[in-house]
Amino acid sequence: MDDLKKIDVLKDRFNVSYAVAKEALAQAEGDVVAALVALEKRRQWWRGSREECCQNLWQGMKNVLQEGLSAKIKIKKNDSTVFRIPVTVGALAVLGALSKKDLALVAGIGSFGAMLKGYHLELERKTDKTEDEFIIIS
Repeated sequence: MDDLKKIDVLKDRFNVSYAVAKEALAQAEGDVVAALVALEKRRQWWRGSREECCQNLWQGMKNVLQEGLSAKIKIKKNDSTVFRIPVTVGALAVLGALSKKDLALVAGIGSFGAMLKGYHLELERKTDKTEDEFIIIS
């Protein structure tokens, strides 16, 4: 079997380009079976690493979402809480407000006015059944 037929076999079997099939055949020193094995290992590695990457990404997103829902943003005036929302919801609201120029301007003016009236933000985070509070804006 000549090299062109060997490359066609590899190309058709693994749905790869001529260049990839030629390279695999060259690395296997013309042995079609060795090239088939190398391409199979390459395909299994790619599939495994891609699935692992997707699972890690999904797990990371779930962790961020859960942590964001457990932490709360509190808007306070003096010692009384006026409004309390999860951090995730607050972050989405800020992104939404920043997506439009007019909304960002209104949000900025509103925040400045709230600070002048004595309102402030606190971040409430629960860790190991204890509550830690951090003042963000006074």
